[in-house]
Amino acid sequence: MRVSGKLRKGFKALEIYNYFDAKDYFYKALKKDSVPAAYGLSIIFSRDDNPFFAPDSAWKFIQIATDKFPELDDKTKEDYLEIGVDSAAISEQLYRVDSLFYREAQELDSLPIWDEFIANHYSDPFFENAVKARNSLAFEQARAENSASAYRDFMDTYPESFEFEKAKEAYDAQLFKEQTAGDDIKEYRVFIQNHPDSPFRSRAEKRIFEKYTVKPTPSAYLKFIRENPNNENVEKAWRKIYALEIRELTPTALAAFSIKYPEYPFLDELRSDFSYATTRYYPVEKSGKWGFIDENGKLRIECRFEFVELFSESIALVGMKEKVAYVDKSGKLITGFEYDSGFSFKNGFAVVEKDGLYGVINRQGAQILSPVYEDVGEYSEGLIYADKGDGYGYFDTDGVQVIDFLFDNATDFHKGKAIVELGEHYGLINRRAQAVTEFKYDWIEPFKDPGQPSRTKIGNRFGLMKPNGAAICDSLYFRIGTFSNGLALVYNDKQYGFVNTSCDTVIEFKYTFTEEAFSESKFVNGFAKVWQKDQRREVKVGIIDTSGSKVFPAIFEDTGIMKGKLIPVKKNGKWGYADLNVELVIPYKYKSAANFERNLALVQTDDGYNLIDTLGAIKLDMWYKTFERLDTLAIVSDTLYGLIDTAGTEWVPQIYNSYRIMDEHVIRFNREMGNFDYFDFRRMKFIWREAT
Repeated sequence: MRVSGKLRKGFKALEIYNYFDAKDYFYKALKKDSVPAAYGLSIIFSRDDNPFFAPDSAWKFIQIATDKFPELDDKTKEDYLEIGVDSAAISEQLYRVDSLFYREAQELDSLPIWDEFIANHYSDPFFENAVKARNSLAFEQARAENSASAYRDFMDTYPESFEFEKAKEAYDAQLFKEQTAGDDIKEYRVFIQNHPDSPFRSRAEKRIFEKYTVKPTPSAYLKFIRENPNNENVEKAWRKIYALEIRELTPTALAAFSIKYPEYPFLDELRSDFSYATTRYYPVEKSGKWGFIDENGKLRIECRFEFVELFSESIALVGMKEKVAYVDKSGKLITGFEYDSGFSFKNGFAVVEKDGLYGVINRQGAQILSPVYEDVGEYSEGLIYADKGDGYGYFDTDGVQVIDFLFDNATDFHKGKAIVELGEHYGLINRRAQAVTEFKYDWIEPFKDPGQPSRTKIGNRFGLMKPNGAAICDSLYFRIGTFSNGLALVYNDKQYGFVNTSCDTVIEFKYTFTEEAFSESKFVNGFAKVWQKDQRREVKVGIIDTSGSKVFPAIFEDTGIMKGKLIPVKKNGKWGYADLNVELVIPYKYKSAANFERNLALVQTDDGYNLIDTLGAIKLDMWYKTFERLDTLAIVSDTLYGLIDTAGTEWVPQIYNSYRIMDEHVIRFNREMGNFDYFDFRRMKFIWREAT
């Protein structure tokens, strides 16, 4: 087949931009030569430099050329090549037409337009870019609606889209938000049941846990466990119960815990804790490195540290290369050597320091508070204060801030209240940071004993406050002492007396105030020393009971406490002993005299210390320069230290330079060059003797 004249004339006219003739020739050749004629018409309709510009027509005709070209035989394709029509030319024109529609779709930028383009135009990169643009637009519309159904529709409609994962994340988040909008436990349970694989299941379970334990008490955690046995926070709840119940890791506390919670799931850990809690550890040194022995002298933790501290709650601070870490009694490090210093564990937590800032870790070594704070307190009632430089706030035991950095100073919580400073004055807040008192005090004494009032100060006057913040008496006295046996010394600028915890005067104001009286005039076992001027206006010491009745008249320079049948008394600079009838039984001849214990009393003369019996007889063969009594034993020294019993029998020879009472069982006796021995004074034997 030869190329027709109409086609040749049409392409000649097209070359010189004679679109009118070219269009006419191509239409006349369309029936017989549809491929080249349609190709030529598409070119005319795709150009915007002629009145025939019509992209729809350009697309229609290039589709004809594209569809029919594969049906041509090789001879016809060869003939058409003479006028420049082949598959490459057709593809190029198709690309040109698709570009026109792509630009239009970009300008209109709507989902129907993009869908239409994608359905009809396949040239690269227009098709791929159109799909991306369409999907992006659809995702933005879903995001603008921001509903679970909108995201779900997007994912169903465009499962292969780049935005699918974002839509899935948004869908999960919005579905959780919509289905738990009431923040109700039932809603969270239904959500978990209907969407067990949701990434927000964990959050739903956590929220159930939080709502059960708004008040972080063992009973609240136990109720949560029993009513939500499959919740992922059950283990955490048990750990919380353990932490709350075991304030100090002692055998008594652990035994009581195991009885109270027989269903506790971590029994092996409990048994291990009990074993370690009942085993005493002591630091030892070998070749310049430190480790620990137990109470029987067995090496339990090898000597590999540069220094160690004593164990507290079965965890000890250890040091290496100017850094510290914590080790448990199994010898396992619960932290790395990442801190500059640290403090002993208390109530299950320890304060650590790094680069001059403080944080908190738990018994597992996990950071509850990162070391970014200028000051932190100790956990009390599940809260701890911290200062980040712009004020004090409070965190819970999970490290979640529950009270903002609002205050200029802060203290630990006690019975649900904390003393804080705001604007240079102090007051009390509750756990919700609500003021319980006015901020008008210059000082509030931290609360300690249950039901015991706290002292307050406004200006130069003191008062008393109940633990709930209620004022018992405000700005009433110049001084108030500490309470003992339910009574406290109070001073009214003239004399002192005693008040009870309701601020009622129990013992009238008739005693002479001195700083010595302020520190020592307190009741012990129902009796108190009092200072009072005699007829010569000299201040003397006597003893009264809680009713204010005289037991010993104020005739002495000083007395011991009212204990036993003989009481130390002092006159003319010397001590002796009087009986309960205030009659002198043992003469005034000692530089100091202590109360009788087991019918023996420690006395001092110019020769040193010794023991006397109730008849005043000296009991030991020699006098000692120092004498520290330990019930029936005493640590003594002439020039060096040793241990004797009150009968004078020597149990540890006086060969040591110093000593340290480690606990109620063991004394460490230190020799020259840093060597030391451990002596168990309960079992009366050495448990460790370091080679010299």
